[in-house]
Amino acid sequence: MRIHVLFGLGCVLGGLVSCATGGKFQGSGGSSTDGGGGGDAGSGGETTMTTGATGGTGGGTTTTSTTSMETCDEAPCKLVAPQCGCTNGDMCALNGDGDRECHAPGDKLADQECTGLFSCAPGLLCTLVSTSKSICTEYCETDAQCDGGLCLLQLTDPGNPNATLPGVTLCSDDCDPVTNSGCPGGLGLGCQLGQQADGAMQVFTVCGGAGSGVQGATCVDNEDCAAGSGCFTVSGAKQCLKYCKPASGVCGGGTTCVSFDPQLFYKGVEYGVCL
Repeated sequence: MRIHVLFGLGCVLGGLVSCATGGKFQGSGGSSTDGGGGGDAGSGGETTMTTGATGGTGGGTTTTSTTSMETCDEAPCKLVAPQCGCTNGDMCALNGDGDRECHAPGDKLADQECTGLFSCAPGLLCTLVSTSKSICTEYCETDAQCDGGLCLLQLTDPGNPNATLPGVTLCSDDCDPVTNSGCPGGLGLGCQLGQQADGAMQVFTVCGGAGSGVQGATCVDNEDCAAGSGCFTVSGAKQCLKYCKPASGVCGGGTTCVSFDPQLFYKGVEYGVCL
């Protein structure tokens, strides 16, 4: 038996939409497993996007913004570190309308918990990764800037909900859905699989809210399920299923590790669920 995974625009993993406080643009760069409605998490006038920060145990890399407007190759300023276009120690940041502006920098680093649109250090955006937790996510131009993650998460343009915000991409996490390694500790987050809705259709991973739902528990979205599990539709009903790796086939409680249909591989490793 195979689990069919349905992918839809506008969210990353059922029930998970990352967002930054104070804005009003919604994520559309990724897609989700069939685990619930992802867009709801971005309600309330917040800036929503497609995922959390690069996976890790906290800390991150300090970035700076020191060069002048005259030497910057992006106008009015560059979001990706090392930034340029701002003076007097200001950072380049997105405001609530999705426009770039120079603003006094925050001090929170990658994967650290944050509050407010401008609370992170230069090169980072404060993003909501669960209904109650926000962490700093890194802007990027290439995968090499993502500490093992992928540079593919985009924001929708608040002025045009059918288009993505040009020139803005963020890193996905690099985590393991089975072991939950790679997600910041102490924030109640779990690793989930996602896939681009179009284009290269790359599979990626993100850290999002996790709950207490055990194998077989009824769920609405991934945040209802315990870390190491996701919310999936089986025979028309949504339930929490543990992630597994079909190559090893490790499942308990009389369940079997089954592949998704189509099969999903992240960094050469196939992932499935226990059923």
